[in-house]
Amino acid sequence: MDAFNDALSGGCKGMDYLIRTNGGDPHCSVLLSSLLCDGLSTHDQERLLAGMRVKECQRGDVLYLEDDEVTEVLSVLSGLVKITKLGASGAVVLLRLAAHDGLLGAADLVSTGRHTATAEVLRSGLVLAWRASIFKSMVESRPALLLRILQTQADWLRELEERFHEMATDHVGPRVARQLVRLHEKMNPPSNDHVEIPISHEELAQMTGTNLYTIGRLFAEWEGIAVSSRRGVVSIRDVQLLREIYESSSKREV
Repeated sequence: MDAFNDALSGGCKGMDYLIRTNGGDPHCSVLLSSLLCDGLSTHDQERLLAGMRVKECQRGDVLYLEDDEVTEVLSVLSGLVKITKLGASGAVVLLRLAAHDGLLGAADLVSTGRHTATAEVLRSGLVLAWRASIFKSMVESRPALLLRILQTQADWLRELEERFHEMATDHVGPRVARQLVRLHEKMNPPSNDHVEIPISHEELAQMTGTNLYTIGRLFAEWEGIAVSSRRGVVSIRDVQLLREIYESSSKREV
C-alpha cells in the first residue's frame, strides 16, 4: 500500500472529496467507484490507483479533441460526457454519452494512439485520469486490464449494432423510444424514476437516424406522459411506457 499512500499524500482535492463521500476508506472508495479494477490482483489494483489522479470537470470542458494524441486515459466517476465526431461536411454528430464507469481513450491508446472522437462534459462531475505512458505499460503487462478495455469496447459496439439494426428495421417511434430507454439506463436511476438528460432534440435525432421535425412530433404525442423537454434537456418521465412502445412494435413484427 505504500505507493497508494504516496498518491494520497499528493493532496488531490478530488481524491479528498471521494474519501469524504464514501465512508472514509480511500482504498475501498475508489475500488467501489470504478469497475476498471475488476479482475486485477490487489497488487495491480494498488499500482493502477497509485498512478491515478482525480479531476473535477465542469460542464463545457473539453476533455480531448478528435485526432489529438492520447495523453491520458479517463474513467468517468460522476457526471456525464458526450462523445461527438466531426463529419466531412463540418457537421458534428453525437455518437454516445458516457456516464459512470465510461472508459475514454483506452482503446485509442492501444490502437492508433490518437483520439477518434471529441469528448465534452455535459454534466459536471469527476473523472479518474492516468497518464498514457503509465496506463499503456500497465495494459502491456496485465492481461486482465486489457480484457476490461475489450469488454468496454464490446459493450459500445453492441449498442452501435443494435442502433444500426433498429434504423434498418424499426419504425421511427419505437426506435426513438428504445434510445430514450438506453439513455435512462445509462443514468442508472432506481427503478422508474424521472431523469433529465442534457441533450437537445437535434442530438436525439442524430442518435436515432431521424430529423428534428420527427422528434418534435413524437414528443408532442408523448409530452407529459412519457417524456417532456425544454431547451437542451430531455426529461424521461415514464421509462416503462417507453419500453412498452418499443416492445409492442417488436411483437407486431413477429
